[in-house]
Amino acid sequence: MSIIKVILTVALLSVFAPLYAGYHDSIAGAAQALKHHKLIPALELYKRAYRERPSEKLKNVIFKLYEMIKLQDTPTLNGKKIKEKPFLTGSTILISTNVLLFGAAVGSIFYEQAKVKEYNTLYDRINATTPENYQKLLDKQQETYNVMILKSSVIMIFLSVLTYTAVDLFMTHKIFGQELSLNTGDGHGDIQLAVKRSF
Repeated sequence: MSIIKVILTVALLSVFAPLYAGYHDSIAGAAQALKHHKLIPALELYKRAYRERPSEKLKNVIFKLYEMIKLQDTPTLNGKKIKEKPFLTGSTILISTNVLLFGAAVGSIFYEQAKVKEYNTLYDRINATTPENYQKLLDKQQETYNVMILKSSVIMIFLSVLTYTAVDLFMTHKIFGQELSLNTGDGHGDIQLAVKRSF
């Protein structure tokens, strides 16, 4: 009977001893990784230890490490988290609007010139001929006037948005933020105030 107990004890030890040793090795390795500020390897080792022997304490440590890694990936300035700028900021939208309106204004100028040229060509070809041709000229003239009005409207809108952009950029800073930074120069006491605008 005692021989069977010894055999069972040895069998149980051979099965569970590596697990016990693996758990302690994982915990020791994680502590060593933390000592060297290697958060991701420490997290992996703690997760392995948790799989072998789950506990509330290990679970809390793992969650804490996740938070630390997340904070480590966030850029900081003097210990304060820097907010990441969204892709579409107000300034980006305003500059894009200026570019699009500029393109529309240039396009409307070329379109107007093409319509005036069409009218002049038609006028030279059919002026003082039949009443039907006279009506064609009137229609083409109205079409050209409409294009002129469109061009003037687009240019006025572009100039208005451009003026607003310039006023905001240099004076009001409602869309283009203003950031003041203090540079102390080369350490001889000369202080320069630099104004940076964030885009």
